[in-house]
Amino acid sequence: MVRLLVEITAPEPGGTVLDPCCGTGGFLRESLAVLSRKQTVEAALLTTQEHARLAAAHYEELSRYPQERVFGADLDPMMARAAAFAVMMLTGSVGNTVHMDSVAFPTSGALPGLPGARRHLDRIGPGAVDVLLTNPPFGSDISVTGPVLELFRTGPSQVEKPSVAFSWTREKDGTLRRGKPASSVVPEKLFVQKAIEWVRPGGRIGMVLPNGILSNPGADDEALRQYILDECWIMASVDLPVESFLVGAGVNVLTSALALRKKTEREKRQERMHGPADYPVFMAVVEKVGHDRRGRPLCVRDGQGNLVAGGHEETDLITVRGVANRRTVRRRASILDDDLRSARQFPQGNDRPCIIAAYDAFVARHGHEFPWNSGD
Repeated sequence: MVRLLVEITAPEPGGTVLDPCCGTGGFLRESLAVLSRKQTVEAALLTTQEHARLAAAHYEELSRYPQERVFGADLDPMMARAAAFAVMMLTGSVGNTVHMDSVAFPTSGALPGLPGARRHLDRIGPGAVDVLLTNPPFGSDISVTGPVLELFRTGPSQVEKPSVAFSWTREKDGTLRRGKPASSVVPEKLFVQKAIEWVRPGGRIGMVLPNGILSNPGADDEALRQYILDECWIMASVDLPVESFLVGAGVNVLTSALALRKKTEREKRQERMHGPADYPVFMAVVEKVGHDRRGRPLCVRDGQGNLVAGGHEETDLITVRGVANRRTVRRRASILDDDLRSARQFPQGNDRPCIIAAYDAFVARHGHEFPWNSGD
């Protein structure tokens, strides 16, 4: 799931990446891995020694990414420290992973990471982030209440803005009607609005949300969906199985990975003039994530139940009597049954679904139809 959203939102070396609910830093690590790969040629084309030399040459540049371009925050101080340690193990730099309340940032908050985060408002302030990736906390038992909700209803000049922090009802004709300011809102809804406000126009968002937000018929959930459609283009919506979070987090909830692209003012103006745009959206259902409900690995099997082995080649330089010889070895191993593996990791000839490869094919086929690629 992490790799899927990072691949779709495609962080660039010159852009800013933010995870405001970073946990142990999964999105940060994968973003750094993608940025690192974009600075090198494909590793499969190199020997182990050549790749090591090339990686060393880019190590200093990679260590600057978490200091300048990759940011994380978490309400739990232990999670913030774990994410910082994970980034340090990958890049040698602690980077910018802070302990703060992302819901209240940058207006208020009393946690120790807030002053440090405010020093980077030019990169992670509202409307500045290029790519936001996050798996926010969700559940009615941790609803947000109090004055912080007013931050979602009014802007810096006390001007009312589009917001999810209201109650909603339906008229007899089915249209939505905004009611009174909500006294409590579940955090996942607030983080949708926060994420959209956080990224720049044209910026990308990758979020994991409970399925109910995207499918429940209630007026409140429909109002949130309408808010998303008003503010963003939908790049992809991928349903995830319950095993995605049941094993690691103990969360027995169906979720979806949602990738969005924030509309520019020009694109909003075009829709106001010509009506909502009709465009293709990538949608998929993930069936296998490499393990079952008990966390046991799942591998690909044939029709008789036998394990299917996949092969890959490794090339090394072997020095014999002072002469370096290139040697290619083909290795075989069981294939993890995971629909979310990177296309680079998928064995050739394997017919198991690959969501990332399917998304790449979808973009190649329909990319010219996306509104954000239009020259109008």
